[in-house]
Amino acid sequence: MALYHEEMKRNLQRLIRARETISVGKISGAVGTYANVEPFVEEYTCRRMGLKAANISTQILQRDRHAEFLNAIAITGTCLEKYATEFRLLQHTEIGEVEEYFSSTQKGSSAMPHKKIPYCANA
Repeated sequence: MALYHEEMKRNLQRLIRARETISVGKISGAVGTYANVEPFVEEYTCRRMGLKAANISTQILQRDRHAEFLNAIAITGTCLEKYATEFRLLQHTEIGEVEEYFSSTQKGSSAMPHKKIPYCANA
């Protein structure tokens, strides 16, 4: 669990950095020359939207920003999938290292009495 915790701390830092990288805007015109607005308008507008104005831009914001953001999401997702798979495997009957608590008052499935029905306190 300590290993998973450390890995998720790194994932959180990746996501924070990626969010900063992607939080950029531009309204400097089709080729970034500010022919349609003054630079202070872009600065003001971006600031009001919680963005930083791009230092340099063309028609679009550069796609490496989006790639970094999606990469951080993908890495985090693969970690979560790894944890879920590990816990599922540890619950196998033949391994039995992890199992859900089952009190003596809980009932099994009517079709499969050996199957544990999860208990939900709020139900």
